[in-house]
Amino acid sequence: MGNWLNNIANTIKSYWNVTMIAVGALSLLLGIVFVPVPMVPGWPLIILGWLCLNALIYDYLPA
Repeated sequence: MGNWLNNIANTIKSYWNVTMIAVGALSLLLGIVFVPVPMVPGWPLIILGWLCLNALIYDYLPA
């Protein structure tokens, strides 16, 4: 009975990882582009991208 629940949990985790990678990469890219533009703050986007990708790194590092 717990097998289907584990399958659902693994599927949700894989979607979450893909979403975090996409948000992190897009935020880093936009942040790097917007840093030289004085009207749009780019640093919060760089920080958001770093936080998203940093959260994923700790899942894959050995304990």
